[in-house]
Amino acid sequence: KRREIIAKTTELADKTTDRTTLPDLYFRLAENWWEENHYEYLIERAEYNRTMDQWSKLPDNRRPPKPTEPIENYTKSISFYEKVMREYPGYKRIDEVLYRLGKAALQQGKAMNNSAMSLSGQQYLSKLEQEHQASKYIPQACLSLAEHFFESNKLTQAKNKYEKIVQNFANSPMYNYALYKLGWVYYNLREFRRTIDTFKQVVQKIGGTSNKGIIEFRDQALKDLVSAYAELDHGWPEAKEYFKATEGEAQMWKRLEKMAEIYVAADKDDNAIELFTHFIENHPTDLRCVDWHESIVDVRKKSTNFPDIEKAMRTFLAFT
Repeated sequence: KRREIIAKTTELADKTTDRTTLPDLYFRLAENWWEENHYEYLIERAEYNRTMDQWSKLPDNRRPPKPTEPIENYTKSISFYEKVMREYPGYKRIDEVLYRLGKAALQQGKAMNNSAMSLSGQQYLSKLEQEHQASKYIPQACLSLAEHFFESNKLTQAKNKYEKIVQNFANSPMYNYALYKLGWVYYNLREFRRTIDTFKQVVQKIGGTSNKGIIEFRDQALKDLVSAYAELDHGWPEAKEYFKATEGEAQMWKRLEKMAEIYVAADKDDNAIELFTHFIENHPTDLRCVDWHESIVDVRKKSTNFPDIEKAMRTFLAFT
């Protein structure tokens, strides 16, 4: 069906003598080609996943050549968007053209590992920001750029774009997502206090909703707060206070247990021992006390401080 629409629109564009209709026709062609190529890619991706699943289950000596992974290709769509931009700069929907062109070029550059195409995408979206500041596509353009920079580990540039959304487009549907990703930018920049403050904002702003998808988003921010608090020196008492106030005591203890695991994995031994000791002191009859004592011994064994190791062992033995 879509191919028929493309064929008819192409024929109309080739035959028309009214040049004022051409930008609309080219825009429609760009849109339809994007949808068609994206649909084709999804079909190819589903077939690839099915074939790969079968391939991976075969013994090594019976495997045929590995299936070729499909690549997104929006060349036709991009060419029509560029045609509109180049030949009809005064087109009434030129801001939308720039947004869709920039987004498509970023996708194409990523799919084909083409840095020149990705750069073109950045330039188109920047042109939209600079020349059409009242456009409704500015938040989407900022998000596309922010995501591109985040994936490219250009964290300062990503931060600037996420912050622009958060500071200027509070009513945008993408506000909460941008705020959440901004928290992860701060985390990767090792600005952990700002990370915590930002994730807290996410939790606060979307608290009380009944939307399942948004609730899951809030829960993810709460999980990520555990990792952020674990980066602070002696951060667990503050985390305890926050999680107790936000989620209640039962969930608070679960968050702290996860935090203790992070401390151990990160070799933050003093914090880990403090927290395991806190568990034991507050839950002396809990069956997990044995595990917590063992964890303290294991942490002590990583050091060469034999008196501390012996003390931990004696405490464990006295408990058992």
